[in-house]
Amino acid sequence: MRDILTELRPRSFADFAGNEEIVETLRRLISKDRVPSAILFSGAPGSGKTTLATIVGRALSCENWKLGIGDPCGRCKSCIWNSVGAYPWNGYHLPPGYKPCEKAFAEGLDSVANGVALWSESNRAIMTVDDIDGLAKPLQIILRGRLDNPWPAGNLLATSAEPGKLDPPLRQRMIEYQLQTPELSQISSWCRRMLTKRLGLKVKDKGSVDALVEFGNMNFRSVLKIVHALATDGGDVTMKSVKMAAMECGYGF
Repeated sequence: MRDILTELRPRSFADFAGNEEIVETLRRLISKDRVPSAILFSGAPGSGKTTLATIVGRALSCENWKLGIGDPCGRCKSCIWNSVGAYPWNGYHLPPGYKPCEKAFAEGLDSVANGVALWSESNRAIMTVDDIDGLAKPLQIILRGRLDNPWPAGNLLATSAEPGKLDPPLRQRMIEYQLQTPELSQISSWCRRMLTKRLGLKVKDKGSVDALVEFGNMNFRSVLKIVHALATDGGDVTMKSVKMAAMECGYGF
């Protein structure tokens, strides 16, 4: 289910729910080629950290990027080849709990910073670190040192639900965006677009989408699981079908 859930994530800034000011700031920085070397997305689980990091990574690595463009094109290899993967694979991705050796980690950082990791015609190389607070302290110190200088051809995108666990000097070297959990109306609006426009389902019962989001505890991952169950079962979106899909995923009891 993991790949399918990742495929259902929003692919553009316009389809991202909530945190409008942060989103608009990022789009503006990308369009002006002024994105800092390292960005940290922090916030509660399910607030959209990984999703937003994915969109930013695609926009930065997009083969069709040029000044004035802040969104991924959705057509180039950097955008299409990675529609299922969690991050653009034109650099390195460190999933939670991954423990590379110090030498390999340092070499990877240098490769991304200088664009050596680029493939195809991507604009910039990207390193992504999910749950960076879990990165071993020696690796955090190495990363801190590499961020003392700008990265001429690459960017670091990191996520953390507990940024207070980070090496303080490392945290200070990253531009941090603290994401707030979107409101019910924002997640519901996004969810309705997902169900009707991307999955082609019909919403029959008023309030069924709000109920879906509430069953998912306002958490993007949980909501996506229920959406996936609905898409698999097919049919219309009703209060009954939403409840059944939620129960299939272990929610709503």
